[in-house]
Amino acid sequence: MIFRSLSVYNVGVFRGHHKFNLLTTETEGDRPLLVFRGHNGAGKSTLFHSMKLALYGSLALGDRVSQREYSDHLFGLLHRGAEEGSPTVQDEAGIQLAFDYIRSGEPLRIQVERKWERRGEDVNETLSVLENGTKVDVREDEYQDWLNDLVPPGLQALCFFDAEQLRDLADPDSHDDLLADTFYRLLGLNLVDRLEDDLQYLINQSGSSSKAKKLRREKGEKESVLDQLREKHAEIEETLEELDDREEELRKQLAEQERKLRSEGGTYAERRPELKERLSNIEPEMEEVAEKFEELCEGLLPFALAPSLCLDLQDRLDTEETSQRQQIAGEIWQERKQEVEERLEEQSVLDDVDEETREALVREVMETLEFEEDDAEADYRLIHHLTDEERQELRGWIQKSLDVMPGKAELVGERLGDLRDEKDQIETELERAPDEEYLAPIHERIQEIEDELDELAAERERVLEKKGTLSFRMEEKEREIEQLNAKLKEFSADKKSARRAMKSQRALREYRRKLINKRAAALEDAIVGAFNDLCRKERLLRDARVGEDFHVELETADGHLQGVGDLSAGERELYVLALLQALREISGRQLPLVVDTPLARLDEVHRPRVLKDYFAGIADQSILLATSAELDEALLEEITPILSRAYRLAFDEDEGATSVEATHTADRAARQSAATLDQGVLAA
Repeated sequence: MIFRSLSVYNVGVFRGHHKFNLLTTETEGDRPLLVFRGHNGAGKSTLFHSMKLALYGSLALGDRVSQREYSDHLFGLLHRGAEEGSPTVQDEAGIQLAFDYIRSGEPLRIQVERKWERRGEDVNETLSVLENGTKVDVREDEYQDWLNDLVPPGLQALCFFDAEQLRDLADPDSHDDLLADTFYRLLGLNLVDRLEDDLQYLINQSGSSSKAKKLRREKGEKESVLDQLREKHAEIEETLEELDDREEELRKQLAEQERKLRSEGGTYAERRPELKERLSNIEPEMEEVAEKFEELCEGLLPFALAPSLCLDLQDRLDTEETSQRQQIAGEIWQERKQEVEERLEEQSVLDDVDEETREALVREVMETLEFEEDDAEADYRLIHHLTDEERQELRGWIQKSLDVMPGKAELVGERLGDLRDEKDQIETELERAPDEEYLAPIHERIQEIEDELDELAAERERVLEKKGTLSFRMEEKEREIEQLNAKLKEFSADKKSARRAMKSQRALREYRRKLINKRAAALEDAIVGAFNDLCRKERLLRDARVGEDFHVELETADGHLQGVGDLSAGERELYVLALLQALREISGRQLPLVVDTPLARLDEVHRPRVLKDYFAGIADQSILLATSAELDEALLEEITPILSRAYRLAFDEDEGATSVEATHTADRAARQSAATLDQGVLAA
């Protein structure tokens, strides 16, 4: 696996977009080293953790990190800059890591991108994975599983080492546990342990013969309770049958009494109060209807009895109205006639006409305008001397008498007839009703039977409620017994599964023992070789021994045994680097190495040797993140032959952000142009 590039956006001290070219020279082993330099707080650890985070997400923080803890960690990664004097937290951030990977001989180019969006104090993460420029063929929620299968989380210990891990491995108090954890993860033994725990859980769940006895005893107790419930349920069924029989008998008696009541006229007797009340209400209603009819007779109803006379009267009114209007018009003409004739005779009217012609015209006009009264109307005698309003009102009365009053009179007459018929019917039914005292015993018996039926219904309701409770308890017990039967049935199968699980456990333990012994022996040889390459000749090792508890003893050339705690501080740093190289060798994987602050405890003699002899050969790609004190300009120039590129990180207190400068490239002659290119990439 080779890292190609790392991009960060608003992460830690890095504001905006920064893209780092991580490729070393293509010639294998030529210039495998890439360096990030900067003072503490400039962002070296941010880049280190960003690479781990891109690959493993929350697993980069540990196996048991909750979603809440992961969200809080991401919130802490968001860039906090100073804008206009006040600190602000960015709402969006992200990282992108591109790398090449060989899978089953097939070269792959993988790009992993994690985008983070702040929502209050929570951070939402979006993960995307591209394989050769195309989304991987899995669901989005399975992207992390796909990455874990490609680059297992157990390889973190071989690929990423920070100052804390180096310090813990160099500390005798934490060395053994950390080495054991790294070794187990490297070999996948943590998964073996998890499988063994699962098998033990299965064995524990399978139970024992005492558990089976307990289940059978519990089943017997529940079956006994179920039998008692069934007996009570049967008793309730008998009680319900008795209640049904009694109800049937009472209903027969009730039917007989009601038949007897009907035969004695009881139906009429029952209705006597109702009939009397209705009779008392009918008479006032009849009087009210009769009064309405009288009002009609006092009004226009008599005119409705003589429709012909009404129509003759309407015609007479129309004729008198016409005659009266003509008479008025004639009187008006006679008053204005003289005035009209004089106006026509005036010379000013017909100035251009001669006198004879004028006289003829005047005579012709006056004869034409002369009002001729109809002889028949002239002889017509006016009987009704009415105004127009009075004549119009009289016409309305005639219209109402002909169109409205007959209908009203018919409705009132029909209602009066219906009331009289109903009164006669009630009086007849009252005559049929027997004496109340004669029917009283029958009514009393009917009431007694109905009361007893009500009590019977209440008793039935109480019994049915008890039946429902018993049925529920019976179903519950039957369900519990069924579950016990299923457990007893599974018990036999579980015993077989338990035997197979114990056999599998023994096989796993044997596999783990042999694998640990084999790889531990290889680790011992690798430690000796790597340590001797790094140390002075007088400190050569003859052998290394890794115990079952992963306590390491080193045998010197003179046969002296010493533990990690017996080494000097500088020797422990060299031992840790040798151990890291040994672990990588036994893994059999070609992985890049990313180390944060690896040279802090080494002296000036060992630093160049470690850089040139160790990091030049431990991996095809070694990425070091060092302080300027660890790796000064003189040492940087000394390792130029193995240096592919170098970046300088500088934190600006005023800006609250880190700036990046590419200071070295593989082609020193082209350093300036390459640095300019890298700066252009960073600006993107």
